[in-house]
Amino acid sequence: MDIFLKTRIFNQNNKNKTNTSLRSYPSYDDSNVVGQLYTGDTVELISNTTDGSYVQVFAPRLGLYGYVNAGFLA
Repeated sequence: MDIFLKTRIFNQNNKNKTNTSLRSYPSYDDSNVVGQLYTGDTVELISNTTDGSYVQVFAPRLGLYGYVNAGFLA
């Protein structure tokens, strides 16, 4: 059985920002946004990218898998 870390969206760089994008691949590009995650959303951590800048997650509220910038997770 896989064990997933549940965490919450948190922006350590901009306290006023309340959302971040869920992306189809681990890269910043407007064309790869598949959904929005908000402060307080819970996600299941699947894996880290090699350089650690993005993490692959499952977002239960959206029912989607995708990538999130690692700096937005706490």
